[in-house]
Amino acid sequence: MTISLATKESELDDASAEGVAEAVMGVDLSLLGAVTTEAFAAAFGNEMPVEYASYPRIASCAQAATRGGIDFVCFDATFRTRSDNVNQLDAARVAARLLSQHAGKINVQIPAEAAVSREGIGILAQHGEHVAPTVEVTEESDLDGVARLAEEIAANGMPVNVQLDAEVADAISLGALAAFADGVRVRTDDLDRARDIRSELRELAASNGRSVRVFGELGIVISGSMRAANERALLVADIAGAPLFQGKASVVGTVSDVADAFERWIGTGAADGLIFLPASLPTDLASLIRGVVPLLSARAQIEAA
Repeated sequence: MTISLATKESELDDASAEGVAEAVMGVDLSLLGAVTTEAFAAAFGNEMPVEYASYPRIASCAQAATRGGIDFVCFDATFRTRSDNVNQLDAARVAARLLSQHAGKINVQIPAEAAVSREGIGILAQHGEHVAPTVEVTEESDLDGVARLAEEIAANGMPVNVQLDAEVADAISLGALAAFADGVRVRTDDLDRARDIRSELRELAASNGRSVRVFGELGIVISGSMRAANERALLVADIAGAPLFQGKASVVGTVSDVADAFERWIGTGAADGLIFLPASLPTDLASLIRGVVPLLSARAQIEAA
């Protein structure tokens, strides 16, 4: 569901000028994968049985997201179909299976290694514009190699996405990314930094006659009250044995708090859309579909009127 929101774009000549942004939203479903053997072993020793991801659960969540107004779902490279599986293309295979059986759009991370990435492209190619292969870019990445991979993805009719930490943006050539990326997923908890990166990427892409969409990431824990959300966040973090959303923007609160954050990111020009990172599934996904999406839609209609 594309949502029209009023914006104040910092890159405009008139800093006070306002416009309207067509904002989109995605949700990362990687938590539905199996927990890896390494994670099990660290917590419980080596005697745990193999865990399998539930495809029916994955499919039902993906369908619910699509029907509930979420524009796309995501799977990252950590997604595994079974806990003892080291295959790096599980996400691509599940995405291809979903797209062969259900409508929707999926962003799926594939490894940057040439041989593995080509296999991933082959798995996804038949689904064209409905799937966006995503490549992680780090300070050590060979950007020429990533550009060649992007050419292969584009030649198969698929949009090209990259994802990176905000710190990486300071160390690499954003111009190189703007020359081939259709979408850039930026990981940061700094709204101002996200806005600067988006502004630079858009300007660089425009100089090449291209356009690029920049997505932020937002971790979410949604409950009926702030107190309940904080209690659940503490519980989820305790179960995971690690802080939630470390180094990432996040909202722990009600549907109104999440909607406010979405409007803030889009309205200040920090992103063209947000990818929500649920703390738990399907609980936070249900709150997105039943609470956040309808609220944002209602607010947009009120503004338009």
